[in-house]
Amino acid sequence: MEQHEIDVKSDPVSLEVKALPAGAPPTFSGALGSFSMTVEANPKRVQIGDPITIKAAISGRGNFGRMDAPELSDERGWHKYPPSSNFKQDDDVGISGTKTFELVISPNEKLTNVPPLAFSYFDPVKEKYVTLHSEAVPLMVEGNAPAASAIAGTSPSASTPPAPGGQQKTQDILHQINDRGKIVSSFAPIYARKEFWLAQLLPFTFALGLMGWKVQNVRASNRAALRLAQLQHERDRLLRKLRRDQLAPREYFSDASRVVQLKTALKQTNIEPATVDAETAAQVFALNAEQSERMRRLFATSDEFRYSGAGNGRECVIQRRTARNIGIDRKPFMKPRALLQILVLLLFALPNAKGANDGPSRTGDDLFAKANTEFAAGNFKAAIADYQTVVDSGERSANLFYDLGNAYFRHGDFGRAILNYDRALRLDPHHPETDANLRIAHEQAHSLELAPSALEKYLNFGTANFFAIVAAIFFWLAIIWLILRPGRVLWALASIFLAAICGFAAFTLENGTRGQGLAIVIAENAEARVATVDSARSVLALPPGSEVVILEERGDWNYAALPNDQRGWIVANAVERVRL
Repeated sequence: MEQHEIDVKSDPVSLEVKALPAGAPPTFSGALGSFSMTVEANPKRVQIGDPITIKAAISGRGNFGRMDAPELSDERGWHKYPPSSNFKQDDDVGISGTKTFELVISPNEKLTNVPPLAFSYFDPVKEKYVTLHSEAVPLMVEGNAPAASAIAGTSPSASTPPAPGGQQKTQDILHQINDRGKIVSSFAPIYARKEFWLAQLLPFTFALGLMGWKVQNVRASNRAALRLAQLQHERDRLLRKLRRDQLAPREYFSDASRVVQLKTALKQTNIEPATVDAETAAQVFALNAEQSERMRRLFATSDEFRYSGAGNGRECVIQRRTARNIGIDRKPFMKPRALLQILVLLLFALPNAKGANDGPSRTGDDLFAKANTEFAAGNFKAAIADYQTVVDSGERSANLFYDLGNAYFRHGDFGRAILNYDRALRLDPHHPETDANLRIAHEQAHSLELAPSALEKYLNFGTANFFAIVAAIFFWLAIIWLILRPGRVLWALASIFLAAICGFAAFTLENGTRGQGLAIVIAENAEARVATVDSARSVLALPPGSEVVILEERGDWNYAALPNDQRGWIVANAVERVRL
């Protein structure tokens, strides 16, 4: 069988390419075909500056590759971010399907609805332009737009004329702080530091001492009970001997006087039997004169027999043996005052939690002052370098990060400015200058912020460190209560429950939107993607200064929670963690 090549050619097909007619609407980007559009926006209740995600799905048949995102019909009062898109085709050639756009916008003022979206295309069948309009989405915007503030902390004047064109004057940051403030050695939460666990030695030692004191008291009570039992046993034994009437006079009177001593000691427990005489017995039992005289004669006769003959040695031995059997109370091994002294010594013996070299060094002070001078002269790049050198030395403080943030702000790097403002607030959550400048930086950078969960909002009155300390206090209170009042378990259980609640609160805050995973976008044109490749579909465009929570690190990419309640992969060098 032989093979031959044969050329097969089709007949030419005539095409007529028509130019698009004039009068294209402003929202036309080159889409041709027949389409429909659906739009939804969430959330519908936000604060001023919070992000709103609009999903616009355009379905139909046409050239989806030339299709751009729909536009807001009225952009006044809104800030827009670059959109992302995703195309799902319904055929093999990609001219039929649905293209979904995600647009993120944020309100700059109080508005009542998201304006309609407009999308234009050319319909080749009808030979005309068609513009699709969505419905306005009802919206509730809360909060107040920030008012402009003056430079260097001066008050704005009511007579200041408005900026040209009716635009609001750009808000400026507050002044530098020339005092370095309190030096902090670590960003780690307090329960992750060794000093916190060393400090637990104090209540632990106190609890051990308290337990020893409690055990000593129990033993003392047991010795008193044992002494009473021994006295009662000896008394009963002697009474049985006396009832037999077979004793010699010397032994009878000795045992009889001993029984009186034992009964007196049993009636008044702070008296030793050997010290009881006739007067003591008469006083304890409240005897009348005749009974007291008979008691005196009994003891006198016993003494006469005891010291008048050969039986002295035996009676003395018996007395000494009885004394040994009864025993004398020993002093407790440790008094409460001595225990307190030991705890005070331990308190001062513990190493300083900050360490010997955590104070500000002379070199750090000089660099900090030099950086402030450079900042005042407008040399922001040099100021940043000097501030960063102090940071790298480990001598960190909220004021240092605040000044470094101001330097980045003046240098035009809003991402790193917001990063350092956040670090300042991590070291000092109640730093008013940082809080004010952070709001200004977010506004000018148009960055996206993470929304805290409902539980984080409820716990906003405290920090993870605060709840960790309170949890430790409740725990040790429960332990001490169990030692002092072992029969009353309810209060101890309540303290343990409160300790567990505070521990859970600390864990929630440490792993929330302001916890250990918080990071700031520092790169321009950063985008979160669905996979760890640059060509993967974009999930969200992230302006510099936007907040994310890093969930996983994989090579050159980080998997993060995003401000629009989604998740995506971000290039690792595009973000930087707040915690150092």
